[in-house]
Amino acid sequence: MFGADARYFTFFLEYVAGNDLSTSAVWRTPDDMFSGVKNDAMRIWEDISGALEYLHGKSVQHNDIKPANIIYSAARGAVLCDFGLASEARPTGLLTGGTPFYVPPEFLVKEQRNPPADVWAFGVTMLYILHHIPLPDARGAVRANAKRLYWQIHQVHQRDGSTSPARIDMQAWIDEVDTVVRGLDYKDSLARILRDMLTPHPDQRVSPSELRKRIQHEIWYTKHYKRQNVDRQTESSRPTKETGGWVRDPLLGSTTEENTEENTSVEGED
Repeated sequence: MFGADARYFTFFLEYVAGNDLSTSAVWRTPDDMFSGVKNDAMRIWEDISGALEYLHGKSVQHNDIKPANIIYSAARGAVLCDFGLASEARPTGLLTGGTPFYVPPEFLVKEQRNPPADVWAFGVTMLYILHHIPLPDARGAVRANAKRLYWQIHQVHQRDGSTSPARIDMQAWIDEVDTVVRGLDYKDSLARILRDMLTPHPDQRVSPSELRKRIQHEIWYTKHYKRQNVDRQTESSRPTKETGGWVRDPLLGSTTEENTEENTSVEGED
């Protein structure tokens, strides 16, 4: 928000030129998969984890994090929007608003949704963005490759203690998410971060601050590692006094004969 004018009951907000991550034919393919690439995913991961760090630092929880509430463009980055269900962060509390597929398992067990619930919802969102699952919201429709699955959050817990169809459907979805997370390759550092976002126990879930730091490290490491590889490949392909007449090309995997009768290169020069 840029400002406000109480005389006209007006807020001045930033215009974000982008589309939300569930927009069909923009960020969503016909089979409901995310159409972006890894660079998009890492930018979204970093930007939204920073947004959550800020919100939780102000004792605010969003309560409805999902692809449709994240606007993204490569030029602007990712922006978290739609704060209609935002509330004061509190240790415990029963909230029945939001979108079913992003409600955490502690709501199913303890009727609880506190700040770590935002991290869970963002974790499910990142499963979609990293191409591990189709858009969860699409499960509300009948599809050839998946059972229709949808429920009302407020129907999960019945006053008489009976097991409702909504509770059964939510448990089925939590089990699906758990299966996907268990199937990740934990040799991959990004998979380990997803696991820490989607742990069933809210007290063990990674905090937004730690999440942002880990993603920033991954981004830095990827750029640094790639640059080092390029530098090493470039350096190893240069003829020197010790190489004689043969130079191995690390990209082609072959050797080429060089005329080294007179080597006038100076060490350190390109």
